[in-house]
Amino acid sequence: MIYDPRAMKPWQALDIYRDGGTLDCPVCGCQLITIPEHVQPGKRPRGLVCPRSDSHVMFYGENAEAVRSIRSLIKKMGKEQT
Repeated sequence: MIYDPRAMKPWQALDIYRDGGTLDCPVCGCQLITIPEHVQPGKRPRGLVCPRSDSHVMFYGENAEAVRSIRSLIKKMGKEQT
């Protein structure tokens, strides 16, 4: 099933994964992956992301802006160490 953000709330998409289903990216057709990637059966993932580009689909059940900020900081720290 293709994820349609106009027809489906993020919590509904996360429930589909909790129940063992999957969704595809509406832009490129790749299967969306869970955040974190390995989620125990019956547990709701924290978010979903397109593996090709997070500009296609990326959302969290948490504050997305805070998560993006942390990811950016982690990338910046990694570049400084190399």
